[in-house]
Amino acid sequence: MSPLKACDRSYIIGITGGTASGKTFVIEALKDYFNGKILVISQDQYYKGERVKQMDRWERANLDQPSAFDNELLEKHLHDLISGKTVLAPVYNYQLHQQTKAKVPLEPKPVIVLEGIMIFNDERLRSLMDWKVYLEAAPDIRLARRLLRDIEERGVTIENLRSSIEWYVQIVKPMHDKYIHPMKHFADTRLNTDKGSLEAAGVVKEKVKEVLKKYN
Repeated sequence: MSPLKACDRSYIIGITGGTASGKTFVIEALKDYFNGKILVISQDQYYKGERVKQMDRWERANLDQPSAFDNELLEKHLHDLISGKTVLAPVYNYQLHQQTKAKVPLEPKPVIVLEGIMIFNDERLRSLMDWKVYLEAAPDIRLARRLLRDIEERGVTIENLRSSIEWYVQIVKPMHDKYIHPMKHFADTRLNTDKGSLEAAGVVKEKVKEVLKKYN
């Protein structure tokens, strides 16, 4: 595949959906298949750590609303990448619930995949996307997946599982209904993941393959 030329513009795919709707599975499948030929950016990297610092308990901080993200920096980085520049993206620590001092370099690629729960809520970000994908799954399925993920990957223990469920009921679900679910009307493609995300990953993979052909 030829490198990205100055006259070319990266093709940006936006993938969104509620918590545990299958975004991570799709993203990991794309990274495994294309092996460095595409760039994946997670909106989670751009969480504002200050929101948690201001609370006496991290779970009282509402991280499921558009203002929880530094979308201004994310937009700037996307413009820089489109212009062929390498950017230094932030790194967010889920267990500490704050930004770290580390930065990760992101190099421009012909295809950039941006994923996150609130990427459709910002018109500035939406305007940069060439193809917008919404992953949807039933609420009970997403809750089960989220709890398993939080236990296996994000430090939630059996002892504090109750507070995790209460946080979902009091904050995550209402914010989903308010901010995420209505965004599906912006999607060019909606993919159901109730039975798993393998089929959705295949649909996105074929689209990426089609876009990459022009760079060969």
